[in-house]
Amino acid sequence: LAPVKGNSGPLAATGFSGKTKTGKLPPSLLPRELFPVFVSRTANKVVLGVRMDANGDETGIGFTLNFNPADIANPSNIVLGIDSAGSSLTANTSQPGKIGIMIDRDPGSPWAAGSNELVRIEFDVVNNTATETPIAFTSDLVKAETVDGTASGLTTSFNSGNVILYAPTAAGVSVSGRV
Repeated sequence: LAPVKGNSGPLAATGFSGKTKTGKLPPSLLPRELFPVFVSRTANKVVLGVRMDANGDETGIGFTLNFNPADIANPSNIVLGIDSAGSSLTANTSQPGKIGIMIDRDPGSPWAAGSNELVRIEFDVVNNTATETPIAFTSDLVKAETVDGTASGLTTSFNSGNVILYAPTAAGVSVSGRV
């Protein structure tokens, strides 16, 4: 009989050394999404906002915000968010529990890539026991859509969710004196 030969080639698995790439992903690979956020609360007034994680090619957006009028009501002071300066805002509050929002920018001035505050809305808190309230994006009054400078539609996730209604506190108040 012939003697047994030893195995040839690698006998143990070796790991691959990955390549590290520094920098940011191209905007086309990042998800574009909108979501409601808590901004502030003073007494029975709460300010909620809408933020967009943008790719940097968005110049117009429209959506309807649906809210629970048993928790919050009387939307007012609807203003552009801090990252939307120079935009044109149109709001429709004609139906209870719904706000139609359209925001347009110059076609050559899209929102910057990254997180952008689009709009702020003040509400009256009518249910002081509510700790959070649902906010939903729909196309009820205004079609939920994002467009670029040529008015071409852009894939966008409109993420509904609950927004916390932090109760007002006396955090900034100091009490002193004798009892």
